[in-house]
Amino acid sequence: MDKLVFNDSFDYGLDIPLVTIADDPKVLSKCASEVTDEWGTIDPIKGHTLIHIIALGGYEKTGCNRNSDAWTEKVLQEKHATFKSHGSLYRNHKAEDDLKEGFVHKTAYNKPMGRVELVVAADNNKCADWLSDIESGKPTSFSMGFKCTHPGDQCSICGNFAKTREEYCTDLNRKTASAGRGLGRIIDDGRKCFVYNDAGFFNDISKVPVGADAIAMDLRKVASLDGSTVIGGAELAEQYFINRSDVNYAKVAMARKLADIEKRIEAIGTGMKTSKKRVLKKVACDMLRSVPVAEMFHELTKLSAILPIENFYQVIFGDDFPQYEKAVNKCAMFESGMFSNLVNDQERLIEVCSNTTYDPASFSHIKMDYSTKRALAEDYSINSDLAVGRALDRVSSAEEVVNIKHSSLQDDYLLNQYSAYKLSALLSINPSADESILFSALI
Repeated sequence: MDKLVFNDSFDYGLDIPLVTIADDPKVLSKCASEVTDEWGTIDPIKGHTLIHIIALGGYEKTGCNRNSDAWTEKVLQEKHATFKSHGSLYRNHKAEDDLKEGFVHKTAYNKPMGRVELVVAADNNKCADWLSDIESGKPTSFSMGFKCTHPGDQCSICGNFAKTREEYCTDLNRKTASAGRGLGRIIDDGRKCFVYNDAGFFNDISKVPVGADAIAMDLRKVASLDGSTVIGGAELAEQYFINRSDVNYAKVAMARKLADIEKRIEAIGTGMKTSKKRVLKKVACDMLRSVPVAEMFHELTKLSAILPIENFYQVIFGDDFPQYEKAVNKCAMFESGMFSNLVNDQERLIEVCSNTTYDPASFSHIKMDYSTKRALAEDYSINSDLAVGRALDRVSSAEEVVNIKHSSLQDDYLLNQYSAYKLSALLSINPSADESILFSALI
């Protein structure tokens, strides 16, 4: 059974940076003597930057992590060296030889603090983008792969061993759990439901785009506003895009953030009605369609403009739009919660975040007059100063959808294309993921 474990998913009990540049001898001098004695002298490595990583904690000191996985001190003392013997440094768990970005240089178990610490050598050419983040003090997340071998992981309550998630007992299995039980739950006698990982080895460490909390919360198959649902390390490994080279992880992160905002909008209620139905004029539509798709969307993003779903398909279909209008209007009824539904459907999320069709070009040859540009900006810009006073219905009225309970494959396909467009546009317009702009894009 494969597991993922994030270095920031443990409660170390200290407010300290978990990842630091270790080329400075002063950094390593602060490590416990047992660690430095085990490492000995660490010389610079040509073409590489040395990174000190607090990787994971032992159960006796830190408890289980936020994914309800635990490793005892004894196990970590025995297994920490497998980071070096079995693993290398990758990005996003693309564990292929030609995609290595470095290697694990030193490993140790810090017994006084109850944690595994690593020195990782990162290739300067391949890791320049995130090495600069560490140097500037920005939060940087790493996750590690753990191969849980026979007899499997062990339930903390009943002692059952499971080689797969399907073999989880009723203390852990979310679908069949007894009342009050399940991963992360505390039962009546005060014991917590989690798994011990006593057999296996660590087989990779990867730089990842987001931390454990965000992924654990947004990859849930069953959304839980009170945070009571815990996704375990095994399920996390299944859902995370291991060994995928075509997924745009920035789009994945953006989709999760949009899903979170959708839930907040739903919680507070929008209750807003548009005072003006936005209609894309034919002259603007024809002008946009006069250049390749990537250039068309480049021109729109220059205006910080994102087309509503109906207008998006008006541009895509052009003069043929009337024959598709009914299907587009029907799928638009399911637009509310579009990203929440997307992040809970792994296959669709992979498909959408691998779609480059709507990525804006770096330039365009379109000749657009000032009045058309101004009209597009006024009607479709998501910048707050232009979006004020312009609100759209996010869902159709109850009367309209009362007889439409479920989306069809056609609806899903149209929504997939529109969400792919919206993610591409937002990454171009708002790469910093400013929440006020994302909110404008969703209402």
